[in-house]
Amino acid sequence: MKAADSFDQPAKRYREQGFTLVELLVVIAIIGVLVALLLPAVQAAREASRRTSCTNKLRQVTLATINYESARGGLPPGAIFDSKEGIQFRTGVLAWILPYAEDTSLHDLIDFNQPTDNQRLAGGEYLASYPVSMYVCPSDADEPVVEIGGIPRAMTSYAASNGSGRRGDSSGCSCASQQVIWNKYALGPIPYLADPRDFSGVFTRFAVQTELREITDGLSNTIFFGEVRPGCSSHVRKGWLNSNNANGLVSTVIPINYDTCREAGTGGGSSCDKSCTWNTALGFKSPHPGGANFSFGDGSVHFLLDSIDHWTYQYLGDKSDGYSVSL
Repeated sequence: MKAADSFDQPAKRYREQGFTLVELLVVIAIIGVLVALLLPAVQAAREASRRTSCTNKLRQVTLATINYESARGGLPPGAIFDSKEGIQFRTGVLAWILPYAEDTSLHDLIDFNQPTDNQRLAGGEYLASYPVSMYVCPSDADEPVVEIGGIPRAMTSYAASNGSGRRGDSSGCSCASQQVIWNKYALGPIPYLADPRDFSGVFTRFAVQTELREITDGLSNTIFFGEVRPGCSSHVRKGWLNSNNANGLVSTVIPINYDTCREAGTGGGSSCDKSCTWNTALGFKSPHPGGANFSFGDGSVHFLLDSIDHWTYQYLGDKSDGYSVSL
C-alpha cells in the first residue's frame, strides 16, 4: 500500500540552531574590535560637545562683564583682596557681574561691604557653596564643590586675566627657576599694592576698575578671561566667591597648560609641579587637549594652542603694549 510505503522513507535530519564555540568567540572578537574603534569617536564627540558648552559659558561671562561696563562706566575689579583704603577680602568680578547674567537674586544675597567667606544663606548654608552653572566648564566638573578651610566652596573654571605681569615667588612653595624663565617675557611689573594701577592686563585684585579707554591695543586683541582648573591651583580652589581665587592674578607669563595638576596639595617644597607654586600654578589651564579657551574684550572666544608663540601670547595678555597681533 502506498500509505505504508511512506514509513519506509528515511527520516529528515535537522541541524540544531545556535552558535558553535568557535563562532561565538569570533563574534565576541568582532564586537570588541568595533567597540575599540567606536569608543574614541564617541568620547571625542562628547568632548566636542562639552568644549562647545564651555565656550558658550565663557562668552556669557565676558558679555556680562561688558554689560557691567556699559551700565557703570568701568570694568569690575578682578577682586578686592586688598586696597589702599584698608578694605580687604571682598569678592570679585564673578560676583559683580551676576545681575548682568540674569542672576540678580544671587547677587542681592551678597554683602559687598563685608568679607564673603563667612556669609551664609537664610538656611545656614555658606553662600560660597552656592554653585553657579555659568562658571563651570563641563569638561572640568568632577568636583563642583570642594571643602577648603572648613567652608564648602563652589568652583569656577574661568578667571579674569592680570595680563603679562612679572611673577613673584612663593616662599612657602618656591619655584624660583621658572620665575627667572617666565619673567623674561613679562610686559608689566609684579602687581604690588604700593601702585595698584600699575599692571599689564585688564584686571587686578587690588580694587581697581579698568576703563575701556585704557585698553589701547583694542578689545579684539586683549584677553579678558581664560580657563583655569581648580585641581591645578590652590588659589582657584578657593571658589568663585573668594577674593583670592586667581581673578585678577592669573598671568599669561606662564605657558598655557603648564602642568601643576599632578599634586593638589598646598604644602611647601620647591617642586614646580605643585598647585601652590605661584610661578607655575597661576597660569591658564584647561582640560581640553592642546590648548585652552580665552575670551576677548569684543566678546569673542578663541581656542589658543599650547604651542602659541610666547611673545604673541604676552601681547594678547597686555592691554597697552602697542603690538598688533592676529589670531
